[in-house]
Amino acid sequence: MSYNSCLLGVPIFKDLDVKDLEKITQLIEPVNLVKNESLFQAGDDLNHLYILHRGSLKVYGLAENGKSHVLRLLNEGDFIGEHALLQAQESEVSVDALSPSHVCMIKGPQFAKLLEDTPELSMKIIQALLNRLQDSDQRSTANLTLSARERLLQALESMKDSNNTVTLDVSKREFASVLGMAQETLSRQFTNLEDEGLIKLKGQRTIILL
Repeated sequence: MSYNSCLLGVPIFKDLDVKDLEKITQLIEPVNLVKNESLFQAGDDLNHLYILHRGSLKVYGLAENGKSHVLRLLNEGDFIGEHALLQAQESEVSVDALSPSHVCMIKGPQFAKLLEDTPELSMKIIQALLNRLQDSDQRSTANLTLSARERLLQALESMKDSNNTVTLDVSKREFASVLGMAQETLSRQFTNLEDEGLIKLKGQRTIILL
C-alpha cells in the first residue's frame, strides 16, 4: 500500500516514515463539497482532522450582530482540526467551501486507537503537535509586528499559484478582515504595490505578482 498524498502537506506528519504514513492512510475518508457547502459549523463536535486536497475553504465566526467574520482562508495542502485528533472538542468556528473542494478526513477515534496500539507513533505525533503549537504562537507574535504592506505581501506569496497569480475566492472586505486591516487600507496597499510594479490587478479578484 502507498500512503495518501494528502498527508505530505501536513507538518505533524512530515517526519513520519513510510510505514507510519501507510497506517494513517487507512484511516482517511474522502469528503467532497460543492461551492458554499459546509464542512462543519460552530457548535459541532470536532474530533476529526480535515486536510484540503483540492479547492478552497473559508474559516469564519459570527459576530454578535450575526455578521460573519472571516478568520482564515484554507488553500490546497492546508488543514484544520489537528488538536481534535487527541481530544474531541466543540468547534468555535464554521468552515464552508468557496469552490468545489476535495477534503481528506482522518477520524479522531480511529486515530486515537492507532496511537494506543503503536506507542512509538503516539510519541512522534504528540511531539509534532507540541512543535506545531509553538510555531503557531511564534508566527502570531511575529505577525503583530508586520505592517499592512508586509502582511499583504506575505499573504499573496503564500496564495499564488504556479503562474504567480492569486484569485480571491472571497470579497475584498473579507480578505481585509483575514489580514487584520480595514478594506480601505487593503485597497490603498493594492494601489501602492501596483504603482511600484510589484503586482498587476485584473478585475476585482485577480492579482498577478510581477
